Amino acid sequence: MRPLVIIPARLGSERFPRKVLEPIDGVPMVVRAWDAATRATIGPVWVATPDEEVVQVCFENGIRAMLTGPAETGSDRAWQAYEKIVDLEMRKGPDPEFTHVVVVQGDMPYFPPEYLDVICDVDPAEPYVTLAAPWGPVVETRDGATMDSFHRLYAHVGIYRFTVSSLEGFHRKPRRAAEITESLEQLRVGPWRVERVPHYVQAVDWPSDLQKLPCRFHQPEGR
Repeated sequence: MRPLVIIPARLGSERFPRKVLEPIDGVPMVVRAWDAATRATIGPVWVATPDEEVVQVCFENGIRAMLTGPAETGSDRAWQAYEKIVDLEMRKGPDPEFTHVVVVQGDMPYFPPEYLDVICDVDPAEPYVTLAAPWGPVVETRDGATMDSFHRLYAHVGIYRFTVSSLEGFHRKPRRAAEITESLEQLRVGPWRVERVPHYVQAVDWPSDLQKLPCRFHQPEGR
């Protein structure tokens, strides 16, 4: 397996505009996500963005970034970037022969790098793989035993693994009504192989989520 890791990042989030550049412990959020991804050492890590400002921030931090056009979802953006990255790499030398694309959401600044190893350890033939982690308190039975993990509540972790062909198929497939209504890109294709990981990863969907991050402090941009 030779994976390429792509982090989609855009300034136009409806719930939290410009969040990918929000300073987290003094470092832009997308840089934090990139740092975690590179510590996994599973393959090259790129940021995919439609915004020149994000590209500039990436370059200033030594991060490879690819400018894309408009995209419906992060995985659609990842496919756009993949095509450009492969074309760029082929100009430098032999075909890079990436076999898989791992898509990491850019609003998870402190995800465990080992989760990328977990998702890449799954059977390479699986076309769609993602992660889920326990969410909420552990429930105990009347006799004091912990409820079986099958009955635990699990929350999705925003990391996906595609084969190159399955990511292309995802991108070319029309969006389903359920995907649009629920704003869940994973509803476009399936079935998904879901691997369990031990700890929930806090993503930043709203400004209030910044206070939930496991960091020392949050400094608003521009202060």
